[in-house]
Amino acid sequence: MTTTETYGKRATRSFAWNHFYKLSEFGLLNIYTMIIARHFGPIDSAPFVVYAAAGTSLSVIGAFAVDGVLLRYIPRIGESGTLSQETSVPGATDLSSFVRKLFAFRLFIVFALISLLFLCILFFTGTVGTSDTFTSLRDLAPVLSMFMLAQGIVAFSTFSLIGLLRTKRVFFCSVIARGAMLVGALLLILTAGEFSITNAILIHVSGAALNALLLLTNIRHVLRPVSQTAEMSFLRSLRAFTGEMYGFVRRPSTIKALLISPVMLYGMMTWGSDILGIFLGRQADILMIRAMWGGNTPEVGYYNVGSLVLLLTEYIFLLGFGGALVSVLSKLAQDDERDVVEGKPVNYERVRRGGNEIVGFQHVTLVPFCAFVFMFSLPIVRAIYGDQYDASALLVQYGIVALVLNIVFFHGGLHITSLMSIGKQHVTFRSRLAWAAVGLIANYFLIRSFGALGAMIGTNCVNMLACGTEWYFARKYIGKVGNLLSSVKICTISVVAAVGIYQLMQVVDLRQGPIVELLVATPVFFLVVYSLFYLFRLPETDVVLARLKKAFA
Repeated sequence: MTTTETYGKRATRSFAWNHFYKLSEFGLLNIYTMIIARHFGPIDSAPFVVYAAAGTSLSVIGAFAVDGVLLRYIPRIGESGTLSQETSVPGATDLSSFVRKLFAFRLFIVFALISLLFLCILFFTGTVGTSDTFTSLRDLAPVLSMFMLAQGIVAFSTFSLIGLLRTKRVFFCSVIARGAMLVGALLLILTAGEFSITNAILIHVSGAALNALLLLTNIRHVLRPVSQTAEMSFLRSLRAFTGEMYGFVRRPSTIKALLISPVMLYGMMTWGSDILGIFLGRQADILMIRAMWGGNTPEVGYYNVGSLVLLLTEYIFLLGFGGALVSVLSKLAQDDERDVVEGKPVNYERVRRGGNEIVGFQHVTLVPFCAFVFMFSLPIVRAIYGDQYDASALLVQYGIVALVLNIVFFHGGLHITSLMSIGKQHVTFRSRLAWAAVGLIANYFLIRSFGALGAMIGTNCVNMLACGTEWYFARKYIGKVGNLLSSVKICTISVVAAVGIYQLMQVVDLRQGPIVELLVATPVFFLVVYSLFYLFRLPETDVVLARLKKAFA
């Protein structure tokens, strides 16, 4: 078996375990959010929604160039643990010291950001301290600080393990931590009878802290065999780590030396794209709705539920690609670059072939599900969150239209990943910077006029245009990916099947509530749509089946 074949099988298994991890992480967190949404309603749940949006945004800011480095360069270092000129950072000699150096820098930035958060609160209390939004953030500052620290450790450890294709460990840590969080909430509701928003936030922070502890234990265990230096005891490792952190404080020049290394220059570009992604995502929308519409409006709750259902639709089949896709495409790009003939441009054949498989998987799995969710959006919202969130169903439908157009014509977020994997992160950064500015301006007027609906329309349309820009540059540097004619066939079959099943359910009229309606309609729809895919001999279906066999072999 060749090295490429071995890596291909490991990558396929990594995608599978990564999918299970993302399903558990996304699923359990959404069950927790669902409990809060149903328990408190669209108005009273707003403080938790604001906390989650602010915490996520601050955590992305605290990543400062590190997370993208882990996903791209750990696979290039490989399990041999040997650093090359391309992957070297000051003070690192092997994979273990490479990770330790970046981890120390990651936590240094988190502590600096926490200090800055409290300084800003002290400074601005006298000027904008009376506003509802500022008061919410000021009250949440202590728990936001704890969450940022825990989430920083979780993100760093997760990306390191994904870079090593050890996603199985990430999955089990997530299940334990998020499961404990759910159990804690249910115990408070069922036994104590009192489940406040404060308790909900503290349980969420505790779940992140437990996950951080479990992942730290696993990453130390994984890195030990690949270290090229003598194995260190826990106390010696801790002393070395604290020495790294103290060095950033005592000698600021070490920060400059680290930041100008090629590895970190790449990381800053990807981090910049992630920051701009906040302005193209739900976190900025939630904070803008809260600021413009005030604290006593259901718009925050409606938007939160609508955007969560849309996220569930988009990622339920694609979660396994997150993170692991960057690592795998980076390794394939490295192999393509090694085969280049001097004086000729790189032919990214492996990256292009991998992109075609991913596009086929996206279209065969996601497009039918989008059609189903569009037609059954109201029963889905009622089944998960209750009829108090009926207004969110319309938001879901607008989001689905933009998502399907994005997937069919521009392949969603595939091309930002492929461009980063071949070292064109500056292209994605400039694209996201331009569209983030457009999105902020557009959403300011849309949210003021239409509230949650305006945020859903503006954010998803701008995100589609950003993906379209990245699709254009990916075709230029990598080549054509996907088959538009086949995509249109998949879309047409999916829409016809979804409309037909919806009309059939209206005729049958079970009158047993939304849950029973969905339990009956879902298997019938997917049986019909995949039978039609097989009947029309769509090649994407064969690719998906072949990959699934490898994943579970």
